[in-house]
Amino acid sequence: MKRILITAVALTLASSAVWAQDKTAKPSKAKPAAADCTKTTDSQITENVKAKFAGTASLKDQTINVATSTGVVTLTG
Repeated sequence: MKRILITAVALTLASSAVWAQDKTAKPSKAKPAAADCTKTTDSQITENVKAKFAGTASLKDQTINVATSTGVVTLTG
């Protein structure tokens, strides 16, 4: 009798977990945002670095030369 009672309780608990699931939820169909895959040129990189220096109060009055070659930035000055 005790074995039947334990089995019944176990089945009740297991089935309640199944019935408690939200069956109305649907997976999101939103597509991820497209990545910008355009290649950044050396001149664009140089201009971006110079703009960051110009926007930084402690660096804007300094003479810093920026050179970019195949994506590698070299700072001198």
